[in-house]
Amino acid sequence: MRSIIVALLLFLSLSSCQRQTQQPEVSSACDDHEGIHDLLVKVRTVLSRKEFKETLRIPFSLRHKLKDGTVNEVTFTETLCSEYRDNPDMLKRKLEVYANIFEAKERKPEYSATRPIWSQLTSEGYHQLVFLHKHLAYYRSRTGSNQEITQLPPLMTHCEARYQLQSYISKYRGVWSREEYESYEKGLQDYLAQEENCTDEERSHYMAFRGDGSLVPHVMESSTMKSFAYAMARLCRGRQDSFCQEYSQSPYRLRHEVNDQVLKALFYFQKRDQDYFDHAKYPVFLMPDSNNDGAADYIIANTKVPAWKSKYGRPAHNFAFTLIGKYRTDWGTYQKRKKYILELLRETLAGKNNEMIYEVAAQASRDSMSSRPGGGENTLLKRLQVLFDRHADYYRTFYFDPLHTLIFSSASPWSSSSSYIHQSHKFSVRGYANDTMKREKFYWMTIYKVPKEAVYTIREYNLGKEPDFSKYWFKESDFGKNKLAREELALDSLAMPDPSTLEALVWLGDVTPHSELMGIVRSEANS
Repeated sequence: MRSIIVALLLFLSLSSCQRQTQQPEVSSACDDHEGIHDLLVKVRTVLSRKEFKETLRIPFSLRHKLKDGTVNEVTFTETLCSEYRDNPDMLKRKLEVYANIFEAKERKPEYSATRPIWSQLTSEGYHQLVFLHKHLAYYRSRTGSNQEITQLPPLMTHCEARYQLQSYISKYRGVWSREEYESYEKGLQDYLAQEENCTDEERSHYMAFRGDGSLVPHVMESSTMKSFAYAMARLCRGRQDSFCQEYSQSPYRLRHEVNDQVLKALFYFQKRDQDYFDHAKYPVFLMPDSNNDGAADYIIANTKVPAWKSKYGRPAHNFAFTLIGKYRTDWGTYQKRKKYILELLRETLAGKNNEMIYEVAAQASRDSMSSRPGGGENTLLKRLQVLFDRHADYYRTFYFDPLHTLIFSSASPWSSSSSYIHQSHKFSVRGYANDTMKREKFYWMTIYKVPKEAVYTIREYNLGKEPDFSKYWFKESDFGKNKLAREELALDSLAMPDPSTLEALVWLGDVTPHSELMGIVRSEANS
């Protein structure tokens, strides 16, 4: 009898072990993608960690697709597969990065020439890196005997990142004075001169950083693409018309098409509206392309009406800030504002409202995205300035679909990262972007490797190179006049970065929230 009981216990024990080690099933939303089953299993194992799982977010409008509305590693990857079903390269690269997350843990900083750069970042090392970049940006932007001449700091390669890790971070060194800065630059030149210190790829690629307080399926996409995805989820809940079916089959393509329409509207607008678009705070309402020229139509306010600013500008301003959480209002007030804006737009389209004007963004020279608008070089530069100033202050640029009653603010076609990590650091605190910070904790940092030849700066412009938006990352501070455009040292990619540029994802949850690190966040939030 005892032997039977022992055998039974052994059987139950083995069965339990098998259940515990059994690989999680890959859900049906991911079945369309070949060759990623094992990768999905690994990603779900990684993201099932308590601290990682707590950062997973699926916007409320997308949760109706989930069985019980629960957000976890399974529902997160299922949503990811669904939203990138027609872009398998991006899906696979995202999963590869999620499967190999680096962690800035509390351990002794050290350097190894054979290990990936970002796998060697520690908690204290991250602290040092943020201030190293902050001080480098400061000293590099000031020249002359009295440092009275300001300029934009240069981009940094991954070879320089290796130098920083080897010669500074692992040795607890920093740049805290002009003398230390000059020593840093001399040491960097000596380091770059030694071929064995870096690979050709590290020398030929720039660093770019993006901080995030959580992981959402559409992270890294432009605000237009993310907002459109959430709007479509609300629209298509419980309905299966041709529009919703098309989005279900080709979600990434449609998001990208809307993004292109937004880009072209903000670049190829009517010449007579140049002065209006130059004011990034003036509201612009973009709509689906009605004349098949590839650009969104748009409605702008009639500034010739004396009461425009008080009667129309302010409600639009309030509405935009309400949507992003800047203004705390009750649900009823929010709905009233939304209804008011929608009524204004519908009246304008129907020709009943003479205090706003309706214009279609039609431009004869719009034969390709890289063509230069008529009017000479100065016109091109002005329009590039509009693109990046409106991106830096994008709360007043709306997208409105009158047929499907879709409307959202923050319509920008650009995905942004910063060339110096201290500018992206603040976004790793959850709630920073919409002034809802509750915890002093850092979360995620995405790192890109951008080929040198893929960066478009004022130098390329002066050399006469066409600003091919689908090809280049743009140095925002070279073109934008907006204060934010110059301060954030951003590199902007159309729609979202190419999968090949996505290098690493670093977990910052173990980084000690030193008062200095939080000081950067608070000072930026209050400015």
